[in-house]
Amino acid sequence: VVVETININEIENQDNLWDISPNPAQNIITLNIGFKTIIEYKIFNSCGIEITNGKIENSSKTIDISYLTEGLYFIQLFENKNKIGV
Repeated sequence: VVVETININEIENQDNLWDISPNPAQNIITLNIGFKTIIEYKIFNSCGIEITNGKIENSSKTIDISYLTEGLYFIQLFENKNKIGV
C-alpha cells in the first residue's frame, strides 16, 4: 500500500501556541502544544466530515495518519470545548 503526501495547513496560530509537524505528512503527525492542559483535537477531510478525534494530555501527541488517502485535511484544536486553532 502506498500512501501519498497529505498536506496539513495551519490557518490560525497567532500566538505560536501549537505546532503540527511534519507538513506535509505521510504516515504520522505530531501535535505540540505550548502549554500544559488537556486539548481535544478533531481531524476533518476536505468535505468537513470528521475522520478521527482524540486528546493531547502531555503537551505532545503523535497521531498515525497512514490510513488516510491523499488529500487535504483540517485539524481543529479545542480547550474546554472552545476552539483554539484550525
